Amino acid sequence: MRTIDDLLAGRTLPGQVFIKLDVEGSEVSFLRGAGRFIRATAPRILVEMNAAAMRAAGTSREILLRELSELGYDRFVTPKQPDVERPFADDRDDPDLIVLPSSSAFRRL
Repeated sequence: MRTIDDLLAGRTLPGQVFIKLDVEGSEVSFLRGAGRFIRATAPRILVEMNAAAMRAAGTSREILLRELSELGYDRFVTPKQPDVERPFADDRDDPDLIVLPSSSAFRRL
């Protein structure tokens, strides 16, 4: 297995980057292996969370949001309400979030 950072080292991707992250509980592991790429591209990330799978992987929504915060993300929208930005502190329990980097405003892709 290779991390995204290793796989994409030295490469650039054209245009805006959007990541759909559906890895059944391994979201934190993915983010840790993609930190350089994420910091360099500040993609919007659709995270599909499965609480049971996260518990089985030894992680949680809180740990995932903390990891995203450390990568420069601080707010989200949901697929059902893409025009309503919310801070991570919002305690909604939506299973699908599109997380937004703190350095740019969300624009529909």
